Amino acid sequence: MSPSATATKNRKTEPKVPSPLGLAIQAAVDASGLCTVHQPDRLYQCTYQLIASGTVFAFERVTKNHITIWLPATAAVETAVTSQGIVIPSISVPYPYTDEPERYGRLSSLKQVPELANEKLFAVKVVSVGQIMGILGAGI
Repeated sequence: MSPSATATKNRKTEPKVPSPLGLAIQAAVDASGLCTVHQPDRLYQCTYQLIASGTVFAFERVTKNHITIWLPATAAVETAVTSQGIVIPSISVPYPYTDEPERYGRLSSLKQVPELANEKLFAVKVVSVGQIMGILGAGI
């Protein structure tokens, strides 16, 4: 096996750890008073519920350059996201592959969140704590 193939294989067996950005976003969301933890003790994903609206959302914590927040695909969310200067992504749907009907097609841990599992969602990439707090603070 070539050295690069060995390095790739070893990387895949190492457990993922939260990134500094993921940890900073989690700390800010926890301290904000805007939401409660909806599903505690998840390794790669944080799931919360906004207190004012009941909206459930999730974000993964391990990518380094951005964090993807999964939000219901609603007009209010679209307005909140674009107000942060983020281009609204296309709508993510579960099981989008007609040739592979069993393939979920997005973050598989979302299947464990009943409020999000089979819904149309925006997968919004944020690059700062300010962006996510602006979205969450917009009354979605």
